[in-house]
Amino acid sequence: MKTVLLFPPESAHLDSSKILGLSYVERVRFSLSKAGFETVIPFVNAKETLTSQEEFLVFFSRVLLTDESAKKLKTISLEPESVLFFDGVESFFLVRSKRLQTFLQESKVAISFFQLRSLLQNRLKVMYQPFPRKDWIRFSQESDLPFVEGWLLRHLIKENEGFMSRHLERKISLAITRRLVNTRITPNVMTLVSAACGLLGASFFLPASSGWAVAGSLLFWLHSVLDGCDGELARLKFLESKLGGWLDFWSDNAVHCAVFAAIAYGLNRREGGDAPFILGVMAVSGTLLSAGFVYWINLRKKNVDGPFFTSVLEGIKNRDKNPLEKVTDFLARRDFIYLVILLSLLGKVEWFLWLGAVGAPFYFFILLVLAIV
Repeated sequence: MKTVLLFPPESAHLDSSKILGLSYVERVRFSLSKAGFETVIPFVNAKETLTSQEEFLVFFSRVLLTDESAKKLKTISLEPESVLFFDGVESFFLVRSKRLQTFLQESKVAISFFQLRSLLQNRLKVMYQPFPRKDWIRFSQESDLPFVEGWLLRHLIKENEGFMSRHLERKISLAITRRLVNTRITPNVMTLVSAACGLLGASFFLPASSGWAVAGSLLFWLHSVLDGCDGELARLKFLESKLGGWLDFWSDNAVHCAVFAAIAYGLNRREGGDAPFILGVMAVSGTLLSAGFVYWINLRKKNVDGPFFTSVLEGIKNRDKNPLEKVTDFLARRDFIYLVILLSLLGKVEWFLWLGAVGAPFYFFILLVLAIV
């Protein structure tokens, strides 16, 4: 068992300031609860609540952790009657002792980090461990809050994102999210707005005109940008849900299918024949089969302790990826949207339909092979 003992803020005003939609105490409580800590006890209530507990994260005010670092803290095991300090960290430590209540009563007149550390060092076995500086941040005044918010936003960028998503789309979506996080707009509302934008963009491919196709491709790109906002809002405000993940996953694939179908329809209007229809069916079918496969293998039983979707192969096997698997993840990224924009500008958007008609079924075939082998 690990329980968080949250010390009182050094400044009530700073404690009540909003940090991307939540107060400091709310953000700490939600973050550490998400990491698996059972309870968060304010220092003022410690006397009544510590009687039968032994392991604690003693957490001073004005410090925030990344989700991953909070989970790492939860997994650390200590020897009885010991305390673990982290090199260079002056804001939190782990302690395992049945006598902590007594120590805290002694420290009521001295509750700074250094004073409590000194008190525990004289009574418990002391251990030290490194803790990466990038995994936590401490702030001391209200003017630091914009920097803290920027730190939180940067940690929303996923490691497996494509180049353009990381360096362009995320910058835009994070700027939008920063403005939305203090409003009543929910992640699911943003998912629907993003999907509506994508479906509207798909309709612009129906006339089979290069001008309309360019507009449609730009709306398709805007859909991708806005699609980042729902997950960002959910993680920042701790509103992740399986329904939200399901809605996000399937709305994305619905937009992709709509784009393929609209391009096929426009090509049929311009050139006639059965080829556009066949290409459209192949592209849409391959997209739906791949999406259904990924959902069945990875997502249908997934909880919401982290991102709903991170990799097309995360549920297939638990081992290092081979080159083919890395290619599969790469092809699942959204950088292909820039190809749609380029082909639209060149008046060759139907080439994207050909790529989808060949690539989507082949991609599904690769997923099947990787699942079987």
